[in-house]
Amino acid sequence: MPQHIILQTPILTASLANEPTTRGHVLITFATTQLLTTPSASKSILKSARQIAHALCELTGSTRCALAYDGDRLIHILPLHGLDGPKWSAVLDNDQEFHEQFPGYLSTKSGPELAQADLNSMRDRIAAWSKIGSSPKEYDTSFYGDDDSDPADQNLFARIVRGELTQWRIWESSSHVAFLTPYANTPGFTVLVPRKHTSSDIFSLAPDDYDALVDAACSVSALLKTALGVSMVGMFFEGLEIDYSHVKLVPVHTTNTSNELGEPLREEFRELYRGSVSTRLGLTPYPDEELQRMAGELRARLYHDE
Repeated sequence: MPQHIILQTPILTASLANEPTTRGHVLITFATTQLLTTPSASKSILKSARQIAHALCELTGSTRCALAYDGDRLIHILPLHGLDGPKWSAVLDNDQEFHEQFPGYLSTKSGPELAQADLNSMRDRIAAWSKIGSSPKEYDTSFYGDDDSDPADQNLFARIVRGELTQWRIWESSSHVAFLTPYANTPGFTVLVPRKHTSSDIFSLAPDDYDALVDAACSVSALLKTALGVSMVGMFFEGLEIDYSHVKLVPVHTTNTSNELGEPLREEFRELYRGSVSTRLGLTPYPDEELQRMAGELRARLYHDE
């Protein structure tokens, strides 16, 4: 089957998926170490991912793209078709799932609300490695709004950063906070946010904010690998549930000792975004002529921007 390559560098190859889950589905593969292992390499790969996302939005008319990383060596860039213009509004997937073990894919679907005892146990297990305080009174609740405190910001994540809500914080730095979600679809599913309220469209962030978020994601990924004994942690940029910059980090719980994920599972093609994304591939080949046309237009945009 032909490859419809749109960008190639010494460390990655990006191509349109022959069997996409939505129009403009791009796959980024890299032969080096896993993403989120080395900050410098991660920032280089994710800089290219950002350029591809911008080109895809221009080509497809989408207002934003999602990123879905499988924890190994494959990134999916997915245009989110059907959003109501540039103004943010929530898009929720009410279909829930939960898997103790890796089911062959990662997704951003929510799970049933976890028991507090289970959240406390998982939080303590991870905090034993991060050395974060065991009591909310020990958290750093610094929040950087317009006036460096901005108590008027009532966004859920702003309130979590300020320590105003029940939470299961597992890691913090001077600029970012990571916590367990009570609606995890697998044990240890973590949300990472900055201490200031920036856009939920991660690919639109200022370069310094984007790089800082990647650095923090590398730190939290390493923590989850150590604390949970996993070799892979997936990552998602999506942002249509809470309008605040956040990254979802998903431990890959697998008994496969080869540290390889194998062939991704597949799902139906979606014309419109339905409130969640995954690391699955599509079921049906896309018309080759259309892939060739799109690949040519994307190459023109990407290499013109260099």
